Amino acid sequence: MASMSFVRATGLAAMIAGILGVVGAAIHPPTDDLAGIADALWIPSHVLLWAAFALGLFGWVGVRERQSGKAGMFGTAGFVLLFLGAVGVSGILFDAFATVPFIAAEAPSLIQTLPSSSAYLAGAPALLAFIIGGIVFGVAIARSQVFSRTAGLLIVGGSVFLLVAAVTWLPEKVFDAGIIIFSLGQVWLGRSVWTSARLTNRVTS
Repeated sequence: MASMSFVRATGLAAMIAGILGVVGAAIHPPTDDLAGIADALWIPSHVLLWAAFALGLFGWVGVRERQSGKAGMFGTAGFVLLFLGAVGVSGILFDAFATVPFIAAEAPSLIQTLPSSSAYLAGAPALLAFIIGGIVFGVAIARSQVFSRTAGLLIVGGSVFLLVAAVTWLPEKVFDAGIIIFSLGQVWLGRSVWTSARLTNRVTS
């Protein structure tokens, strides 16, 4: 079992990741086309979202640790999908601020081909794994009674928003709304992990 200091640190990481996710999605440009990429907020929003997903990996470990043994195989499967998907999405977001703006500036015609490119298509399974993992793990969180049911439902709701937006090509802001809802659940879970670990430290000290 992980030490309470470690678990508490993961809770803090989850809270920070959730806050970064909310801000990053809120300031995200309304489109992903050339106009959106040229927007002054494109790079800051994707830096924040990348940091949210990368730091969130540490946070999810703590959430899983706190409900270990109560989420069952269903929760474990959701966690694995969510974690692996987040790793892949982190890579996509890194490219979004480190590579895409320079491609758009030097070879704007290539941006039009990105949706059919091998790199874009390779990222689709990662996003799908993250979304499905979010739904499954969120349901497991809501059912386990270790955390607030509402926190788990926020994870589920945000993931459903992302799924609908991804498969129906709804406006970008619908996708961003899903990230915000998901991230609010992440903040809630992080605070619960951080608080419970602190209380456990006080009892055992």
